[in-house]
Amino acid sequence: TCSITPSKLVHFCKNDGELFPSREAPESRPIFTPDKGRDEFLTEKIVESRRRGRGWQYLVSYVGFGPGHDEWLASKKLEENAALEVWLTGNGSD
Repeated sequence: TCSITPSKLVHFCKNDGELFPSREAPESRPIFTPDKGRDEFLTEKIVESRRRGRGWQYLVSYVGFGPGHDEWLASKKLEENAALEVWLTGNGSD
């Protein structure tokens, strides 16, 4: 049998950001979508657009990630994306 005295048990303490103010919170994790079998990230907004070949690419900013993680995606990869619809509404349909 295992006998643990109450003095050996650790008291649960909820994480508190004020305990270590110099530490950054971890970045957001991708959302796993079992129907597609790949990770997806939440799009915060479209930052810029550019013409590439016969199509368009958009600079995508993700929720919970800094500008260093922004990436250019082809319009085909942004089908049914609310951030792209907002961008096209505010900047004219490309």
